[in-house]
Amino acid sequence: MFAEWGTPETTPEVGTLAADQLPHEHLRNLYGYWAARIEGGQIPARNDIDPLDLKPFLPNLLILEQVPVGSRHRYRYRLCGTAITRIVGRELTGLALQDALPEPYLSYVILTHDLATEKQRPVYSETLYHDQGDFVNGMTYRIVLPLRAVAPRGPMVLVSQHWVRRGEKEDWGIDWRNARPITQLVYP
Repeated sequence: MFAEWGTPETTPEVGTLAADQLPHEHLRNLYGYWAARIEGGQIPARNDIDPLDLKPFLPNLLILEQVPVGSRHRYRYRLCGTAITRIVGRELTGLALQDALPEPYLSYVILTHDLATEKQRPVYSETLYHDQGDFVNGMTYRIVLPLRAVAPRGPMVLVSQHWVRRGEKEDWGIDWRNARPITQLVYP
């Protein structure tokens, strides 16, 4: 469940988490919305998600599309909520993850997105967050919800991301001295 962090070659251990154990109501509610759209054992596609239903979640939402590049792929931001734009200090819509995030954080975020799309399961994660020194001593919490590919588009991920800075009063229960990335597949 925990892994040492700090080098690009570090791969965190992946655990599991029951959906009702997600550490914040906001994440549980978005998971519930996503899970209610599963039909016939298939995860929802992007067109199964109604933006009007997502209004309370929009400031902290990202939608990223997996785009093939040769024999590999990249993730491109299709939507970036206003809270995320404010925290990172720039608009991400249209950019690839590789153009927006520094290493080793980039490798970790790609890992969570790939895990969600490959396993067809939501992924909960929490990590320290440093954007090239602009936002130090923060924690980020996210749920990555996979969205089924529908031609001509590839798979997508719907992400809700939140931050807490050291000293802010929140109910996340952070131990800043021992913070390690947590990566968990979410099950009902």
